[in-house]
Amino acid sequence: MNDFELAVGFVLSHEGGADGSPHTDPDDPGGATRWGIAQRYHPSINVLTLTREEAVAIYRHEYWGKYGCGAMPFPLSVLHFDSCVNPGPGRAAQFKAIARNPHDYLLRRIGYYLEKVKESPVKAKFLRGWLVRCMDLHARFLA
Repeated sequence: MNDFELAVGFVLSHEGGADGSPHTDPDDPGGATRWGIAQRYHPSINVLTLTREEAVAIYRHEYWGKYGCGAMPFPLSVLHFDSCVNPGPGRAAQFKAIARNPHDYLLRRIGYYLEKVKESPVKAKFLRGWLVRCMDLHARFLA
């Protein structure tokens, strides 16, 4: 299995689970999502009917390739890819620019989530999922 396959498999396991059920949460700025692909950021796609294969193609083109994940060493490639998906490419670039190593990168991401909840308490309902995702990244790729 190559780095992209590991990375996209990880993302899909946290973005929609086994069946990729679509969901909408009024507090999620991306709006309706399926397989982690948000309607707000993909207005030309009906994310509610998006297949897993279509989502993988979007991830390969719009995240893995666009943000240079394939040129990074493992496990940074996986960590950065997942961070481009959540919390987003801008934050992922910040983490990458200042992190000393993959462990530091992940700690900065956790710190970002904690600050986000502090600034907007309504986001607390997402915190457990964000932290579980970070712990899973650590267990699978950094431990």
